[in-house]
Amino acid sequence: MISTVTGDSGRVYTNGTLIRRHPQNRELDVYKAESAGQSFILKHVTEHLFRISQQIADDFKSTERLRVHTDVNKKDSILVYLYSRDTLLTLMRNDPDFPPQERLKIMRAVAVAVAELHAKGWIHADMLPEAQTGLTGRASDVYSLGLVLFLLDNYQDLLKAGITAEQEVLTRHFAYSGPVPENLYTSIPDEAWKTALRNAAQAADMEVAVRPGLRLRIWGQQMTEPTLDLLSGTNNLDPEARLTIRQVLEHPFWEDAASD
Repeated sequence: MISTVTGDSGRVYTNGTLIRRHPQNRELDVYKAESAGQSFILKHVTEHLFRISQQIADDFKSTERLRVHTDVNKKDSILVYLYSRDTLLTLMRNDPDFPPQERLKIMRAVAVAVAELHAKGWIHADMLPEAQTGLTGRASDVYSLGLVLFLLDNYQDLLKAGITAEQEVLTRHFAYSGPVPENLYTSIPDEAWKTALRNAAQAADMEVAVRPGLRLRIWGQQMTEPTLDLLSGTNNLDPEARLTIRQVLEHPFWEDAASD
């Protein structure tokens, strides 16, 4: 990427540290940049993603919870974001004494942000704590997904076996929240995806047969009843039975957690 980028606002950004290398295209690398004493993120994206990002920004001009870009370079499909020093995950790791009630406020704000998205017909890829910086990963090939037949604890071993992180996450999700109901498959029209998901479910069941404690209903017994019910509801593998974001916001968990 060139050393400086001028946004459509007229603001000039000076490129600095490489934040993330794109696995296939170096032109899509993500950089930290400086402008007038402030730090920003410059994200060069495809034209398709640029158009979608513009739609999101237009839909949520007044949002206080969703992270949308503050400037663009339309000619080169570059999005400019305010720089965030920490993700939620690093915040928790670096400050283990972070007040529990403040954590609850963050969780609530994330839930409200998701409700804002859903209210206007948008869906999200994931809500992992380390994913709340605006940087998204790639999706797995649906056909290679069907090759997942076992689980390994060491991720380097997974790489050697040709298993991607996305495949591992899906299979472990099935192990924790399974068994997988038939309703999940009937809701998917694509046969390739159905086969892939059945293979992932088979791998999960094989692992749980050896390690039954992987199931949420086992290791979740140490939680309060509202907490376990919320986790079970949001991770329900039956799409028709899964909690909606409105049900999450109205769940007894929030009152229970606030009283601790």
